[in-house]
Amino acid sequence: MAKLKSLTDEMILDVFHTGQAKKLGKNTWLIKTNAGYGIEYHNTVVVDFISNRLIQLDTGGWNTVTTKQRINKYLPDYTMVYQKSFEWILSVDGRDTAFHDKMCLTTDIGNWPFEMVYNELMENIAIRRDKLMGRT
Repeated sequence: MAKLKSLTDEMILDVFHTGQAKKLGKNTWLIKTNAGYGIEYHNTVVVDFISNRLIQLDTGGWNTVTTKQRINKYLPDYTMVYQKSFEWILSVDGRDTAFHDKMCLTTDIGNWPFEMVYNELMENIAIRRDKLMGRT
């Protein structure tokens, strides 16, 4: 597995203020997004930190071991994505749910662990944002 840099407050602030991406590993970047900042892997924002209370996950259709590693590296403690019987599962504090692209995790006032939320409105907003940015 490739060595990936950990996120620091300084890196996040620098990207947020300058808009310049920072390399975290092979084909992996910390970038500024329309809504906050995110982890981009092969031109897909796999982890999008929309606010201090909302994170959106997306594989871009690439459900690979490496994509899963990138997502897991930047998820908070007690949260992980794993595979069981060819299906991806999101586990939050021991509670499992089926993984799907554009799913969102929320926190209660920035505290971990996350409560799982899938909000159709958020998915539609993300799809429109991706279309506007030419990602689809």
